[in-house]
Amino acid sequence: EDFDRATVYVSNMTMDPDRDVSVFETTIRVLGGLLSAHALSHNDVFKSKAVELANGLRPAFTSPLPCGHVNLYWGSARQDFAVNLAEIGTLQMELWYLSKITGNPFWNAYGEGVIQALRNQSSVFETALHFPGVYSTMVDRASATPNNFNVKFGGGGDSFYEYLLKMWIIQRDNNQLASAQMYRQMYLSSARTLVRHFIKRDGKGNAYIAEWDAQSLTFSTRMEHLTCFAPGMLALGYYHNVSSNATEMEEHLSAAKQLADTCLLMYTKFNIAPESVSFSANGMDIADGHNYQRPETAESLYLLWKVTGEQRYREAGWTVFRKIEQFLKVDGGYTSLEDVSSDPSPTNRIDEMKSFLLAEAFKYLYLMFVDDNSMADRDHINLHRYVFNTEAHPLPPLTPVEQ
Repeated sequence: EDFDRATVYVSNMTMDPDRDVSVFETTIRVLGGLLSAHALSHNDVFKSKAVELANGLRPAFTSPLPCGHVNLYWGSARQDFAVNLAEIGTLQMELWYLSKITGNPFWNAYGEGVIQALRNQSSVFETALHFPGVYSTMVDRASATPNNFNVKFGGGGDSFYEYLLKMWIIQRDNNQLASAQMYRQMYLSSARTLVRHFIKRDGKGNAYIAEWDAQSLTFSTRMEHLTCFAPGMLALGYYHNVSSNATEMEEHLSAAKQLADTCLLMYTKFNIAPESVSFSANGMDIADGHNYQRPETAESLYLLWKVTGEQRYREAGWTVFRKIEQFLKVDGGYTSLEDVSSDPSPTNRIDEMKSFLLAEAFKYLYLMFVDDNSMADRDHINLHRYVFNTEAHPLPPLTPVEQ
């Protein structure tokens, strides 16, 4: 009943507001949501609206690297000089599935072309950044070369690396595809650099992912909550055997577990997880005390629970849920916080509720606790039948992966 009402609402939506919108956010949230609803329901209302929206975004896709913003009403794109790595590298799943269901090859070809343009400059990035497989958080749009010297697995970089893995998973049914091999090789190169060089430890032994400044040749001691997607990414790569080297896969899973412990500590050491933390000989401390209802830790705990079956990840998920209920819940919804070290009084609250709290955090927590046996087989949302986009919208791969 609720879904039927929502379907009618979507069928009456217009997709052309007269304002600039983020191509990245619109793709992962709105286009991804429409495509996922179509994948799960097979209702062509969602397909039709997805095509309508994608056509509105198309002015951003007229050069090898996309623009960051487009006006859906006027069809005009902002001609950015530099673009964000995560934003240009987190369109590929959605565009691939759009080509699959419409038969129009343009969408997938464009998304794949963005990654190919970056790969073609991989030696330039490696020379500038001093590590293989990683890319600067800002990229020159004309040349697809570094626009700064910062490497992050947090905001600005995160989902680019995530989609390298997920695009291989989606296409792994046909490993002879050049694109499948490209995504796999690029992911493994980045994951190896992450595990071998970017994971550091503080004085208490907590593992964290450092940020790299290639200009000053220094690693920072700061990690964002956004970076807490990485344990789940590494666990997912292990689950799908992205490397044929069993020892390497065990190394990645071990890193995932250690990083997840640190992400959980962000919830247990403070009232609730802050936006970012810093590390020193004395352990973890708050760097940015805001809380914006981030979902990344819930995501990684869900994936580790599914990959390992270890009950402690379910228990950790319950801890995260209770913290959200205790510190963020208000009449009518949930709130962000100005400072996690203070009590959640009205003066400490930010009057907003993020869409990803529902789309991601609560979805992953629900799936962590739902009994698979209580669901009809065709409705199983699991790791061999679906791949989640970065906003937790499940999309099916070419064919289901063998369990």
